[in-house]
Amino acid sequence: MQSNRAVAKKMLSYAKKNNLKYLNDKGKPILSTRSPFWGSGKRTLAWRVSGHAFGPKKASAQKTQRLCDLLFPMTFGQWVVRLAKAEVGVRESPAGSNDGPRIRVYQKTTGALRAPWCASFIRYIYGAALNKVSKNTRWFANPAWVPNWTSAARANKRFHKVAFEDARPGDFVTLWDSGHIEIIVKRKGNYLLCIGGNTSPVGRDANGGMVANTKRHRSEVTAIGRMR
Repeated sequence: MQSNRAVAKKMLSYAKKNNLKYLNDKGKPILSTRSPFWGSGKRTLAWRVSGHAFGPKKASAQKTQRLCDLLFPMTFGQWVVRLAKAEVGVRESPAGSNDGPRIRVYQKTTGALRAPWCASFIRYIYGAALNKVSKNTRWFANPAWVPNWTSAARANKRFHKVAFEDARPGDFVTLWDSGHIEIIVKRKGNYLLCIGGNTSPVGRDANGGMVANTKRHRSEVTAIGRMR
């Protein structure tokens, strides 16, 4: 979430563009978040303008987020991380089956039904994030196979290889000689905090049956890739 000062500045710009009242009685811009116009906190800041943009004026966390999405458009990488976090905890049903209602949603993006699905999970998240930023891409052949993601990072026109020190949220990382793939949430020293499909929270588990938060050492990395 953005700071009140940053939100107020963006909202002032938004008000100008949309011909909303943003001047005080002396004709000067109202910039203080303590003013009656903007309110005193993020939620009040949000509904002062979201009432114009989204309907009835009602403060809510959802409206605050919608307003921030409007004023501070998220990057592709940020969308990747947000969408991946929403899937954490999804499990196969039954266990060990490479199947389940939500798992099939991931697998349909690659056509690899009832097959190991760590790469299908990445393909699903990347596709959903691309829709959010209105950007299309041509996918390489067989994205359900992890080695193809490694190859794409090294030689594909839509992706490029990233050094460990330059890893960013939303990049993908292939692990263990291309035996597994996950999404990077954050780099922390010699570790990558990730979210992976068909894994588990601990150990080198490339068939763990769930979407989980993980922690990977740089020695486990095969390649890191970023969409252009």
